[in-house]
Amino acid sequence: MLRTMLRLLIAVVVVWGGAVLCQGQNIESMEWFAPPDLTFFGGRPRANEGMFFVFEGLTWHINGPGKTTIGKEGATRLVYLSETVTAVETNSLTNGFIDGGFEGGYRFDVGNQGRHHGIHFSMFKLQRERDYFIAPGVSVVFSDPPFGESPPRYHLQGPINSALTDIQNLPVRFTEFESQNRLDFWGLELNYVYRMHPNRFGGFFELLAGVRYAEFDDDFFCLGTGGTLDESRWTSIAENHIIGPQIGGRWFRKFGRWTWSAESKFVFGFNQQNLRLEGFLGSNLDPTTLVQYQISNMGPTTFVYREHEDEFSPMVELRVAFSYQITSAISARVGWTGMWIDNIARASRIINYEVPNMGIDVSRNSADYAFVNGVTFGVELNR
Repeated sequence: MLRTMLRLLIAVVVVWGGAVLCQGQNIESMEWFAPPDLTFFGGRPRANEGMFFVFEGLTWHINGPGKTTIGKEGATRLVYLSETVTAVETNSLTNGFIDGGFEGGYRFDVGNQGRHHGIHFSMFKLQRERDYFIAPGVSVVFSDPPFGESPPRYHLQGPINSALTDIQNLPVRFTEFESQNRLDFWGLELNYVYRMHPNRFGGFFELLAGVRYAEFDDDFFCLGTGGTLDESRWTSIAENHIIGPQIGGRWFRKFGRWTWSAESKFVFGFNQQNLRLEGFLGSNLDPTTLVQYQISNMGPTTFVYREHEDEFSPMVELRVAFSYQITSAISARVGWTGMWIDNIARASRIINYEVPNMGIDVSRNSADYAFVNGVTFGVELNR
């Protein structure tokens, strides 16, 4: 529902904005490809007015989540490998393979700027980031609380002798283990712009105020096959829907064909988080038949969990760009963008590794931050 409303808002803004811009400026009379006018009234550069449009390609990097194990963090288990051999089981893998490489995307800005007052709409989308890992012989430590009457029993137990009478803790080791993380990041904003008079050095400063929405969705998938808990699969999803008022400023100055601009924005972000965990453990277990070295106190289990949390997630953005004027209205543009968002949920960090049904660890719903940065390149019209 929220995404549908946002798409409708984008369409309304673009259509309405385009109509207003076309009425406010004689588009047909614009000489987009005329030679650039480098003369300045009064000896100072003049800021462009009227409709503007900017399109940029993105090459951005997103940091990975905080390091944690695939399995109960810090937990160990004393397990039996045979009737006489024991070992301390520890987790084999971490989420460190989620390294957050550079991904492509796009961003566009459209608006109309008068001498002092203007409106500005911006939207960006980063291509879905995928990180994948596969490994053989992987151990995953689960918390295994006791159940039943005294003496207590544990789910991850099975017979270790051929007579099937000695029931002890068995390791959870998968013959093959696959893990994948997927990340989607996009956002939009609408601002009122007030342009101040040029300063004594020829630069211009603009004040911005508006509203911003950003979506940071993280999916973490695991599949373990073979071994004592064959076959197991779980998917953790952490959706961060961040919306709030935004304030900021932009400064720019022209030097002949060159324009240097820098802008900074701060968002008082209200983060509505949707957390989900679903999957199954040990789909091939058969607790009705005792088999040596196979888990017998637990059968196949399936689970689906949903949680909703609200957090304050402030967001800061810094954009720096250099533009080179090619014609009277068209410029080539290159720059750098950095964003920082606090108190976000990452899917690989909110899993509670406990048998028989796992769960969501809501205490880690705000344990991470996102730092996004990278280069931008594109074209601008009358900016």
